[in-house]
Amino acid sequence: MTLSYAVAALVAMTASSDAQSHVVWKWVPEATCKLRQQLSERRSIEIGRTPTSTSTGITFTDADASARAWQPLEGVELALEPGGKFVGLGGIGPDDRSSRSIHVSINAPEFPQQLSGTSRLTVSHASFGSVQHEVRSAGAAVQALQRCEQNKMREWSIDPDQFASLRSPPIPLSPTYPWFSTDDYPGIAAIYRVGGLVIAKVDIGEDGRVKGCTVVNKQAVTEFHAAVCRALTKRGRFKPAIGAAGEPVSAPYIVQVRFEVSR
Repeated sequence: MTLSYAVAALVAMTASSDAQSHVVWKWVPEATCKLRQQLSERRSIEIGRTPTSTSTGITFTDADASARAWQPLEGVELALEPGGKFVGLGGIGPDDRSSRSIHVSINAPEFPQQLSGTSRLTVSHASFGSVQHEVRSAGAAVQALQRCEQNKMREWSIDPDQFASLRSPPIPLSPTYPWFSTDDYPGIAAIYRVGGLVIAKVDIGEDGRVKGCTVVNKQAVTEFHAAVCRALTKRGRFKPAIGAAGEPVSAPYIVQVRFEVSR
């Protein structure tokens, strides 16, 4: 059994600036705020955001390349042209169709604005070298993701204006994936080989500890609700949010976990 992480569903379309044709960004099903653009018949790019997080995830998929088991990576470099260079955590491995996927998560509040104006992305790491991708209408994707984040916050009883007034949001003190293990997989779900995405809203106190936890996507398998909240309460540690006056304050944070049964 494995656990993977994802960040849910609709469609956006924008016109290209040169009026040649329409560039289609499609919402990725079963994710929260994530868009995909087909770069070619065999290659695609996904851009994802999780409400309340300062991180932006970029995933490049190439059906003409292969990868073995998922390998987490540190120090993945992402160069924007124009826009500068960023370094983040990431990984490389096969997707559901055994195509190679390269993922990088950039934790920088200014990154979406820089991404809006870019037309070419280059992702680099010692494990795979450099891979370059053209991207069209990045600004339209960023705007759609920002609207998605605000809508999801309201849906999950988070005031987006109040959240935006924070000097800084809660920030995990470490990557969230080590907070979960196969031991957290509910036994009955494992027996029946059931998986799925769980989206949890946690209340982070002024001391950075989890004070409350609620699963906001109620369609998630019931057995996963308690498993996720138990793990988050036990292992989740955050730098607390900083309020407008400069003091630590309580604030919500969204964590997403995907339970999958390996084949």
